[in-house]
Amino acid sequence: VPRSRSANFFSRFGDVPPHARRVLAGLDVSALGVGCYRFNEASAQHRASLLSAVASGCNLFDTAANYMNGGSERLLGRVLAELSADFARGDFVVVTKVGTLQGSDLEAARQREARGSVSPRLCKLGDGAWFTLEPNILVQQACGRGVAHRHCC
Repeated sequence: VPRSRSANFFSRFGDVPPHARRVLAGLDVSALGVGCYRFNEASAQHRASLLSAVASGCNLFDTAANYMNGGSERLLGRVLAELSADFARGDFVVVTKVGTLQGSDLEAARQREARGSVSPRLCKLGDGAWFTLEPNILVQQACGRGVAHRHCC
């Protein structure tokens, strides 16, 4: 049976019990992942948490362009770059999502709307949260910054 690129990650940890990892969509992932929703790129504690997670056998991270206005992705990207001497990018599974407009993305959408440039693909979910399927915005969110920018499209 062929091994996934992420399976190499677990070879560093000796005998990994079966309950500590899963194979999902052909990727070997730790049973527990790290959600980076409130991770701040300036926080030494958040950086240390990511490094500790990897040292403990975690290779699954969840982030998004709107988490801390992109700061979560930038922090995770920097930490993965720091680890590149010891780990390959394929050792890690990074989950992201696009389309939610918050922070600077929401402000830019409001400015476009004020200029009369309204997309039919825009949905206002609430006062402070909009969602879009506008292709240009999705590509910018997925490829324009942070973790995705390093290994995109």
